Amino acid sequence: MHHMERLEKYSITVVIPTRNSMPELEAHVHALNEWLHRVGQVIVVDSDSSDGTLEYLQENLKHECVEFLNHPPGLYESWNAAIKRAGSKYTYIATVNDYMPWETLVRLYSEAERLAADVVVSAPEIVYEDSTSKHRKWPIHSFLEKSVPKETYLFQPLELLAWNSIDLPGTLIGSSASNLYRSVALQENPFPYDYGHAGDSAWAVAQALSLRWAVVPD
Repeated sequence: MHHMERLEKYSITVVIPTRNSMPELEAHVHALNEWLHRVGQVIVVDSDSSDGTLEYLQENLKHECVEFLNHPPGLYESWNAAIKRAGSKYTYIATVNDYMPWETLVRLYSEAERLAADVVVSAPEIVYEDSTSKHRKWPIHSFLEKSVPKETYLFQPLELLAWNSIDLPGTLIGSSASNLYRSVALQENPFPYDYGHAGDSAWAVAQALSLRWAVVPD
């Protein structure tokens, strides 16, 4: 008699924000589908796509329960609308063209649990189609170069505020798609949307003293 292995589900809500994303969508969905069945909830928030994005996601996302929201264009307003509905303990924002390997997501999750952290950040690796492009460095890369932590590092509040302010508009958040957030922390402190594309940086400065932040160096 064969028993199907029941894989552990992780209490993670994956938020997928889209707006006319078809050119990159197939590769993005293919990467997500490798592990999407292991998370508790998936929320797509689409902003009036007219290029087949929504239909493609409805047909191809592999999760037993995907919720689809429509929200008028507005980057952080859309994120907040989806995050408000997150029912899992943690939220991962899977922006199109940004890939998180499952091993990385599980590592961020286990470190968040171990340290009771609200925000767990990791350094994104930026890949350019044009290989001659200079490697882009963000504050998170500078922190890791200067501090060289051997293991996951929990910030002191004032230290975190300094690192989040020193290179504005860049902060330790780097790319939200390389981080994991405790859902309640985002629901109680939504992303501000009056800072253009720097809403997550403004959020990082505002939440430096009140939330527990950790960085996973490897």
